[in-house]
Amino acid sequence: IIPLEDVTLETLPDTLQMKNRWMIKTSKKSFVVSAASLTERKEWISHLEECIRHLLRKTGRQPSTEHAAPWIPDKATDICMRCTQTKFSTLTRRHHCRKCGFVVCADCSRQRFLMPRLSPKPLRVCNLCYRQLLAEKKEADGGQPEPLCSAAPGYEPSSGDDSDKSDDDKAEQWPADTEFYTSEVSWSSFHS
Repeated sequence: IIPLEDVTLETLPDTLQMKNRWMIKTSKKSFVVSAASLTERKEWISHLEECIRHLLRKTGRQPSTEHAAPWIPDKATDICMRCTQTKFSTLTRRHHCRKCGFVVCADCSRQRFLMPRLSPKPLRVCNLCYRQLLAEKKEADGGQPEPLCSAAPGYEPSSGDDSDKSDDDKAEQWPADTEFYTSEVSWSSFHS
């Protein structure tokens, strides 16, 4: 069940393949919904917005500003969106970074990070988001350096060789999570 007072709606532009969509964003989960027609989409959004306004007025709460990243659909890519080297198959699993929503391989998502607004447990994040989250935590803690595994108390990173290859040079190649849903690019054909 999604608490209605946490919901924010965002209309998404039509693309050649997908029409009449909007994003439902909450602090715990964000996802894309589509309607059969433009009229149906407008009616849904109008009704939801009215219910949200009514509930916020009634409770005196402010609209939510923090939202979970929407997950990029599994079918959108057949390779890791971070290293762009790993090809997914029956034996090579896809994972989702809980911070950015990208589809990533196990090597590119070895770390977990505690994000209390999403879960009381440390969540899987891609290596790039992990470094960003660590930097934000370090800044919030007054610049005190911390060992990497302390970001998620009690968590030991996966064993195995950690590659020296960096995600930083790959980050520019991929759109932000909201750009993914508004672009005309078919990501499955992008990798073919």
